[in-house]
Amino acid sequence: MIKNLLKLLMVIACIMSFARADDDDDDKEEEEPKDTGKKGKKQIDGPVIGIDLGTTYSCVGIFKNGRVEIIPNELGNRITPSQVAFTDEEKLVGEAAKNQGAQNPLRTVYVVKRMIGRNFEDKEVQRDMKYVPYKVVPKSGKPYISIETNRGM
Repeated sequence: MIKNLLKLLMVIACIMSFARADDDDDDKEEEEPKDTGKKGKKQIDGPVIGIDLGTTYSCVGIFKNGRVEIIPNELGNRITPSQVAFTDEEKLVGEAAKNQGAQNPLRTVYVVKRMIGRNFEDKEVQRDMKYVPYKVVPKSGKPYISIETNRGM
């Protein structure tokens, strides 16, 4: 189910990123959102999907019919660990990655969001590197995660 949820998220992201290009190809003018009568407020027709990519946990929600529904993962949990792990056979995400983290600490990646957008020499990055078992290396002045697999680094 997590794999299906992630596939769904990837499909949604792709659809959202290509939707604009598809609209341009049709030579149709974009439809304006409905005016709700409130100053600066527009109404969206249809469901809206929100993705919370948290440092430790992530979740996906859908807003429709005036309310938000959080989509559960394959285990029925409304939040999923923000972790990815690499084994010799597969890539694991969420609960599966977290559950095998103790046996595979050098290839289980978590709290990486804290390093995004920072420079490798940043004090926060250097501090965080002391608390994670995986390897963080500099590349063009930015922190990159280095994982050894049977396919190389």
